[in-house]
Amino acid sequence: MRAYVDGLIESAPNVASGLESAARKRSGGYVVLNFTTLLPRLEKMGSASFARKQLPVLKGYAKQTKGIPKLKDYHRYYSDNALGLKKFLKRA
Repeated sequence: MRAYVDGLIESAPNVASGLESAARKRSGGYVVLNFTTLLPRLEKMGSASFARKQLPVLKGYAKQTKGIPKLKDYHRYYSDNALGLKKFLKRA
């Protein structure tokens, strides 16, 4: 897992800046990551089972954020990742 995170931070500078920004906030913050690239690395943990459980969660958040301008980036994230999980489950 550590190697994955190190590689992610090296290849996606926005992840490191998001972490730094969240850390500077007095009340903390959120960093939204696309975890579908992580799923193949979770074979021992039951990645298909995880994906089946997470899919309705992402769909629910996509529904809740739809049409709210200030949450459009989150809506896109939830929608894109739900689609990614559907594709992953078809291959699993």
